Amino acid sequence: MSSQVSRSLWRVFGTNLKAWRVRRGLTQEEAAHRCHVPYKRWQELEAGRVNTTLTTLARIAHALRLPPADLLRTPRA
Repeated sequence: MSSQVSRSLWRVFGTNLKAWRVRRGLTQEEAAHRCHVPYKRWQELEAGRVNTTLTTLARIAHALRLPPADLLRTPRA
């Protein structure tokens, strides 16, 4: 996978992560704590600047009560 495609996926993940966090009525700090992710890392994830492991993805999805795939879906136009 090219680095451009990877960064695009990170942005999609970050956008979805923020949208689901807001839907759940959580601040970044609350969501990070609930998902056992350092707050600074959470900010970077939402900004689409960093990658994450599948384990962390699964933990975030579980804490936000949604299927992991929902965090990776490309928004429909």
